Amino acid sequence: MASFYGLILGLAFLVLQSPDVALSQITVGTVALPLMILLALAKVRREEAGRAGPDRLKRARPGPDAGPEPADADQPGEPP
Repeated sequence: MASFYGLILGLAFLVLQSPDVALSQITVGTVALPLMILLALAKVRREEAGRAGPDRLKRARPGPDAGPEPADADQPGEPP
């Protein structure tokens, strides 16, 4: 939708006899804006992956203050 408005604005600049501004607007609308959106999405994904990684590790491994692990009752050689 933003590209559509940029194209309309570029055509308006062309009608108003400002071809240099029209070309700049069309260039920004077709190249710079999508590039900025893709870079922002990549940064958000990277930050979410960085946050999700340590959380999963904290849940998977007990910390040093977790206490002793419970004894397994099915170990051979021990009385029931």
